[in-house]
Amino acid sequence: MRRSQKTVIGRIRMTLTILIIVGHTGLAQGITVAELREIVSRGDPVTLIDLRSRTEFAVSHIPGAVHIPANLLSSKKLPSLGRVIVYGDGFDQDNAISAVSSLKRLPGIQPEMLDGGMGAWEADHGVTTQRPGLSEPRLRQLSYEELLKAISSNPDLVLVDLRGSESTTDPRKHGEDLTTIFPGVPVIKADELGSKSRQRFAGVPPAVKRNPMKLYVFVDDGRGLAERAALSFRAAGVSRLAAIAGGEEALKRSGRPGVGTRVMRIKP
Repeated sequence: MRRSQKTVIGRIRMTLTILIIVGHTGLAQGITVAELREIVSRGDPVTLIDLRSRTEFAVSHIPGAVHIPANLLSSKKLPSLGRVIVYGDGFDQDNAISAVSSLKRLPGIQPEMLDGGMGAWEADHGVTTQRPGLSEPRLRQLSYEELLKAISSNPDLVLVDLRGSESTTDPRKHGEDLTTIFPGVPVIKADELGSKSRQRFAGVPPAVKRNPMKLYVFVDDGRGLAERAALSFRAAGVSRLAAIAGGEEALKRSGRPGVGTRVMRIKP
């Protein structure tokens, strides 16, 4: 391995370690989807605050939730609301953690966060305001920085390595082992998904079927394998899915665009 590659990997590990320490130092008190269901079914007084973007809120949200974007919450003058539950998209929980921290400083508010956010609520078939058939599910694209934040704030995140799914005996084409780049993060290998057709992979491992609520993030070589794998995962009842924008090249460059690197831009 060349020295430049070792340097990049070293920086990745250092950045990841720092983010994990920072992220878990100030973890906020959270409630599960099942607990929120009970609160709603009992009719307990509670205020739900959706921290996502205006567009995401307009497409779908938990009934009764009010929309206050994460970047505006700290500047809002809120009355005594009693019990408050905040939620984001479930990929980067730092926004929800920060929101709880801000709300704790206000009198008359007892804030909590929804573990897994909107993604977990939808994955557990929670009621939303989205009309059936309104839009086809899109595979969320995470930037390299968003991936690091998601890892630091989502203990249920699992990486799905699709880079070795092509027929090749050259290990260099499979990239650096994800368990080396992201120590401690569970990884599913491409060969666990079975054979690949033009439309989708043959299936998903039994572990995925047993844990459909986890957050699965695909890492491919930038040739659309993530979209095909997502079809198989959705067919198995998994909805919390994302892919690293730019795939392997984003990892090699720590998310920084460079000459010859194809980096997918995330639409706002």
